[in-house]
Amino acid sequence: MNTLDYIFNRWKLDKSEKYIYMPNSRQGTLTRLFRSLNFNLGCEVGVERAWFSKALCQANPNLKLYGVDPWMFYEGYRDHVTQDRLDGFYRETKERMKSFDYHIIRDLSSYAVNQFKDGELDFVYLDARHDYDSVKEDIALWHPKVRKDGIVSGHDYLDKVDDKRLDKPIYGIKKAVDEWVESNNIEHLFILSKDSSPSYFYVKS
Repeated sequence: MNTLDYIFNRWKLDKSEKYIYMPNSRQGTLTRLFRSLNFNLGCEVGVERAWFSKALCQANPNLKLYGVDPWMFYEGYRDHVTQDRLDGFYRETKERMKSFDYHIIRDLSSYAVNQFKDGELDFVYLDARHDYDSVKEDIALWHPKVRKDGIVSGHDYLDKVDDKRLDKPIYGIKKAVDEWVESNNIEHLFILSKDSSPSYFYVKS
């Protein structure tokens, strides 16, 4: 059974829908889905403190997971986060993940992607920069690294604007993902809508 058939059978979903909203969370759904599909090589892009990395590895003891993050401050990052604090997140990640088959790549997404061959990964989970241009770039860069029948996924499937400047978008993920889906003839996009910041995923054909 291929990945799409497994997903539709497992959750009894309607194949006639292109954008499929599921009342599920990433923690309870993606982690188990990757394990059930025997996905044993993956990459999370945008790790911060590695809480989701840990959940992925705990759910699947056979998983070899790469964590990509520069832990570097940039304009537009959350206001309360300083470089010192990001360095602390990096140390926290190393400590949290030391008992798993986890490999840290402290680099920008656009550079780290070159360490992987096309079609090498079972899945990628994108949670790096959230502005429209960066999300668009990340999907285009990482999509080729996932094998056929693997999964491309990510966090924060929404668009947000700055509360003080309504003309200034700070999250452009939904727009970037939807455009990618349409321009690349992605058959179905699944959205895990239980979380306040939904995750999305699609199966690479």
